[in-house]
Amino acid sequence: MMEIKKRGIKVSLDEKTGNLIKIEDEELGFKLLKPGQKSEIHFNGKELSPELENYELIGDNLLSSQEYSDYICYSAGYTFKVNRSIQLKERKIIFSYQIHREKSSHLYPVPGPNSGPVEAPFWLEHIDTPVLNWRLFGRETYMMVAHLGNGPSEHIDFDEGPLEKIVPKLWHPFRKQGLGVQTFPGALYYHPKKQDWLLIYCRRPWVGYQAEYTSSGMHYQFLYFTHFLPGQVINVPSVIIEWGRGLDNAYRRIADLFQYYEEPPEWWYHTTWVHIEFPHFRDFIAPLEILSQGGINGIWITGHSRPQGYYGTTPESYQP
Repeated sequence: MMEIKKRGIKVSLDEKTGNLIKIEDEELGFKLLKPGQKSEIHFNGKELSPELENYELIGDNLLSSQEYSDYICYSAGYTFKVNRSIQLKERKIIFSYQIHREKSSHLYPVPGPNSGPVEAPFWLEHIDTPVLNWRLFGRETYMMVAHLGNGPSEHIDFDEGPLEKIVPKLWHPFRKQGLGVQTFPGALYYHPKKQDWLLIYCRRPWVGYQAEYTSSGMHYQFLYFTHFLPGQVINVPSVIIEWGRGLDNAYRRIADLFQYYEEPPEWWYHTTWVHIEFPHFRDFIAPLEILSQGGINGIWITGHSRPQGYYGTTPESYQP
């Protein structure tokens, strides 16, 4: 086990795999991870055990390179080199990953008819990260999430309470997808009496994602839906964790995650907004009848081909 200390944070890595074993705040006595981590990054939901190539601490940045390999059949497979950056800030860590598909170097158990490795095609649907066993606060763990977009009840939600009661409510895609209706893009975990807290979030990602909430915390499933070719490089959006003591500090950090708010003009409050969408209305007669009854002062007709931007961020969309 290799240990690195910076800014009062102790990080331990496995010597062979480079996987995170411990993250500890020595001043507060926080131990953020449980033992037994195999891999913090999954490809299409598959967990592979990496091999550590090298690591180096440059300033506040712990850099490492890991190799992930797998085979499909005979001598066909793929190899990914993951360059990981763990930025150690004041009670804050930023996880970033850059993934290279390199020439396959796996020693395959079934050689097959070829003299060397064959690059297997790889369709990349999603990358899950960082998949970590968060220690949280045991049975006393409380959780807070907020989804306050417009639409049916599945879209709109503010929940705060015991972890085991909140997680089962978060099954609906509209409560997990980004960029979507998440008021702040993550979740807060805390101990209601000690007021110790852990905040996990992802800001300004350039790809869609599903936030996967579990009994041991959360991670992000970033959605790509593309071929991952040999020689290609894929960047993964950064995920940030922060922690501390005192819920007032946690609430201030959540408030900082809001981009901005602008008060709408006066006419907004005197306008009725109705979304009329086929197949709810099979023809234009029904909306015209509503118009004749008053309460609506016009019809706005737009045409588009599905999916809209937010439909395309989930596996359930019509065409990702």
